Amino acid sequence: MKKTQRWMELLNILVEEQNFQTVAELAEQVAVSSRTIHSDLQDTSFLQLLHGAELIKKPNIGIRLHCTQKQREAIYRLLQKNRFETSVPLEKENDLHTVLHMLLTYRDAIRMEDLADALYRSKSSLTTVLEEAERLAENYDCRLRKRSNYGLSLEGHEEDIRNLFYRFVDTLPVQGYQHNDLDVRLPDALYEKMKMVFDVQMIRMIIPIVKSSEINLNTHYCDYDFGMLILKCCILLTRCQIDRSVQKQTTISTDLQEYYVATIMKLKMEQTFHVSLPEEEIYYLERVILSTRKQQNQDQFQELDSAMLDRFIYLVSERLNVDLSEDKQLKQNLCNHMKPAIRRMKYGISSENPLLEAIKTKYTEVYVAIMTTIDKIEEREHIYFDANELGFICLHIVGALNRSRNIRSIRCLLICDAGITFESYIKSMVETSFREIEIVNIIGSDEMKKETGHQHDLILNATTNRLHASNIINIDHLFTEASCSQIRHWIFAREIKHTLELRTKFDSYLSYFQDSCENRRSLIHKYCTYLEDNGYVTEAFEASVYDRIQYSSTAIGRGVAVPHGTKKAVKNSVILIIKLDHTITWDDQLVDLVFFAAIGEDISTEYSKIFRRIVRIVSDDEQTHMLKSCNSLEEIRKYLFDTEQKA
Repeated sequence: MKKTQRWMELLNILVEEQNFQTVAELAEQVAVSSRTIHSDLQDTSFLQLLHGAELIKKPNIGIRLHCTQKQREAIYRLLQKNRFETSVPLEKENDLHTVLHMLLTYRDAIRMEDLADALYRSKSSLTTVLEEAERLAENYDCRLRKRSNYGLSLEGHEEDIRNLFYRFVDTLPVQGYQHNDLDVRLPDALYEKMKMVFDVQMIRMIIPIVKSSEINLNTHYCDYDFGMLILKCCILLTRCQIDRSVQKQTTISTDLQEYYVATIMKLKMEQTFHVSLPEEEIYYLERVILSTRKQQNQDQFQELDSAMLDRFIYLVSERLNVDLSEDKQLKQNLCNHMKPAIRRMKYGISSENPLLEAIKTKYTEVYVAIMTTIDKIEEREHIYFDANELGFICLHIVGALNRSRNIRSIRCLLICDAGITFESYIKSMVETSFREIEIVNIIGSDEMKKETGHQHDLILNATTNRLHASNIINIDHLFTEASCSQIRHWIFAREIKHTLELRTKFDSYLSYFQDSCENRRSLIHKYCTYLEDNGYVTEAFEASVYDRIQYSSTAIGRGVAVPHGTKKAVKNSVILIIKLDHTITWDDQLVDLVFFAAIGEDISTEYSKIFRRIVRIVSDDEQTHMLKSCNSLEEIRKYLFDTEQKA
């Protein structure tokens, strides 16, 4: 280890530790001998690095650094300067992390000799790791530039480079972690990752600046975004230290409250770290603040059209075959989320969803339901929700589905003359035994004339007066096993009837193709042309498909994509099933099965049920594999209905 690097490590330990430490303890932390530490602590060149701070030495106790706040900040700035000029490999076993760390934090281009030394490798063996780094950089619209006799550097728009920096830190491996002592809201795993790249003192000093912004906004960030904002402030400081700043974002208004909060944050960072930050960084901070999700103070956002939100909940309910219309908690949660989300989308700012891929995989059916019903809100607000926001909305719907009262699909009337006790007993037994049944009303036999049968899917008659109709089941008021069996049989017969009805409509709603399209664009153009030529959609449909995928990926995992366009351009609803003989790139996924959905304004119940069955199948790995093995519309028809009956 070079002397300069050793001194920086020793200085960092002394400035961070408030307690006395023995020479042996210092030597162990720096990985040198006690004799070397004794020598360093007496070296006049090392003592000059203390900026006037005093080393307090107590026999048989240890050594401690005593310094004023100004001296501490001066030492901290020295450590910061050294960090950007010295190669410190993150992990010897992970060369990619080391390469990215150097590219993101070095002021000048990196000579291949220096890179080889940092990796403990020869120059000739660097090709593989550099290619890996280049592929990752390209995912963020950045590139590696290699120049002879000059070195290696990372190029691209600064905001793209910072996004790469964020992803680099966020994906660092953490073997284990303890609770941090800085702030309970800072996720412990994220703190461990940040410590691998940034000085602890930097993290510690940024936290009160972020908290101050919450006070100025009169709100609280959610915990994930609290940590995200701290990390992005660390990245901002690190990049500005090497003279890399963002360009001015003219699309963001200076009249927003976030702009003034960002201005205050910039001033506080300059005062705290004794640096001068470019004015353009205000706009960067403003965008970051706008991207955060808040826990309180939603009053600043415009009201969301209640009827429009009710319509969205109704359409999602129809897609999922549930009734969420009476869930007031869901409506309030969606309203609280969508108001700031719409505001973010209008400024083109995304709020990262760390659970997005897991949501697409685990809740595919819900995600697709939202993706294909959200367009009315988008049209009203002149925005497109991106995949991150669709994922957040999906979690609200999933939460509602987990509330048992929302999974009822059969509205039931109970007729009972045995008294309140038996009424409550039968209601409890029925709804416990059959989660899809909701008893919405209970009457006596003398009130039957007031009720009309078509208001209820099912009528349970527990009186001695036997009734006869297709939706009436005569049961015992003790709710015996025979009664339970009768209800079970009625539900099964009802499902069979629906299945037969769907079979007759199947061919009119589904078309099957096998294709060898080379890319997404050629596939979309080909089948939009087919839809238009066959009278399913208007000319505007294709443009609306591209508008959708520009803002939100329509790849849903398991090698499946569900492209779709605006309802206004659909004349007749249809689903095209396109099986590819090879995978094609679809956003960041590989796809070999495409469900091209043309969904009109007034879709039939049968269409919704067929669409729901398809999406339910592609929500499961094994069933998706089986569906991909089908080679004709007849095979798909058989598999769809056989799978549903078995389920």
